[in-house]
Amino acid sequence: RYTQICTELAPFLKQTGFKDADLRWCPVAGLAGENLAKCKEPALTSWYKGPTLLDLIDEFRPAERLTNYPLRLCVSDVFKTTSLGTTIAGKLETGKVCDKEKVLLMPCNEVITVKGIERQNTAVKEAFAGDNIEMGIQGISDPNVLQIGQVVCSLGQIPVKMTSRFQAHLITFKSQRPITMGYPCVLHIHVLTVPCVISKLVALVTPSLEVEKKKPKCLPKDKSVNALVEIAVDKPICLEVFAEFRSLGRFLLREEGDTIAAGVVKELLDG
Repeated sequence: RYTQICTELAPFLKQTGFKDADLRWCPVAGLAGENLAKCKEPALTSWYKGPTLLDLIDEFRPAERLTNYPLRLCVSDVFKTTSLGTTIAGKLETGKVCDKEKVLLMPCNEVITVKGIERQNTAVKEAFAGDNIEMGIQGISDPNVLQIGQVVCSLGQIPVKMTSRFQAHLITFKSQRPITMGYPCVLHIHVLTVPCVISKLVALVTPSLEVEKKKPKCLPKDKSVNALVEIAVDKPICLEVFAEFRSLGRFLLREEGDTIAAGVVKELLDG
């Protein structure tokens, strides 16, 4: 199982920009706690000589906070609190947000005012990329329009892009049946989960996007391949091209609880 996971995930991670030096593989058994802090199980120590999970975490390099980018806050929850009133929660992917600032909520295109910000249950005046926050808002015409998957953007700057159809670079995993044009599945992108259809198979490609075969009839179910495809959803959703905003441009495709492909957004085909 360990070898299978490494073999299937490594090509996708490299394709999305991770270098070999950035990839570390660590087998763990969460239920038994094996190799989380200590490695004692003979069945594991007989073949694995690497660090434990905690040792690897201690070696992490701090992630770069993209505070110089436009604001992008993906809404992962909506609720009311006594301190903030109508509240949205989520992670600041890029940029920063300040108390009392006017921001733009997409895709409903509503200008709202930040009533207050809380980070780890503590009120703060501003928050930055990488922070998970709760943000009270006011000025929205109808609170019922608030939904998970919406994106808060900077007012006066280029807002998050919207589309119902995009081209993507996929790496497929094993699936129950070959992937053909019109294949229905579920798209998971940032905090959003929506039904989608693979509307067109553009080409089979190499990891470096060199075309191997144009307009394939299907993507095989029993092996991993790289492909350019077009994906369609019922109504416009918020996302970005991967090259511009990585966290809003990568996604998974799932079917009946199984992940059948992972990919990145290459091009928006309508807007």
